[in-house]
Amino acid sequence: MAAGQNKKSSSKQGKRRGHDFMENIALAIETTTGEYHLRHHISPFGVYKGKKVAKSRVIGSFNNMNLLCNQLK
Repeated sequence: MAAGQNKKSSSKQGKRRGHDFMENIALAIETTTGEYHLRHHISPFGVYKGKKVAKSRVIGSFNNMNLLCNQLK
């Protein structure tokens, strides 16, 4: 069986385990439409920072995300 040649330091061990207990995804609420979206991404209706920047791109996963967020409240 393979074994490490040197002992891993506590720093390296901590860096490896750093993402084991990640919290919920970071969601933001669009100020003009009131929709949930991923931070630094456009909302499902193509709005970013209060401005219309793209055509509407409503996708099932975004609708599910809005439903999930409404249930978490």
